[in-house]
Amino acid sequence: TGLGLSISKKLTELMHGKIEVKSVLNKGTIFTVTVPFEITSEKSVNETIQIPTDFLKNKHILIADDIEENRLILKEILQNFNNEVCLAEAVNGTEVLLKINQMPFDLILMDLDMPEKDGIETMLEIRKNDKYKHIKIMAHTASLLTMSYDEMLETGFDDLLLKPFIPKEFLKKLTILLN
Repeated sequence: TGLGLSISKKLTELMHGKIEVKSVLNKGTIFTVTVPFEITSEKSVNETIQIPTDFLKNKHILIADDIEENRLILKEILQNFNNEVCLAEAVNGTEVLLKINQMPFDLILMDLDMPEKDGIETMLEIRKNDKYKHIKIMAHTASLLTMSYDEMLETGFDDLLLKPFIPKEFLKKLTILLN
């Protein structure tokens, strides 16, 4: 409702779609968004990513994000890159610290805005322990940053992924970090 609905309507119209509203008093409201997309063959989709993904085979990646949908999206993208990647999830920094004691991870995809311990606090705690120096940590966020990219790296992150992102760009970052 309000501004969100107005923005949704404009975005839908920009994609040559339409948004419909059906509302029943005291029952609820249904918003339906219809956007035309061109159907493409699986072959042409796979051809768009021409970066080898073998390096992800058997890599252990921890996805740390308090929002389930964000974890699901990252899991699906990573499994589409290589279905032999080993994935685990955490919903906050405290859980991240427990999980890295249970399994050796190659990479942590760390949301910056999590409850209990945020991504920066968690990363700093990990970096204090020499046992975990090998773990690459990529921050990811949809929020406006108070730090520059260079400041994020100086703080201790290995890279930064801003949401929304293009999967091919994400894969390039992974290639650099994990090869």
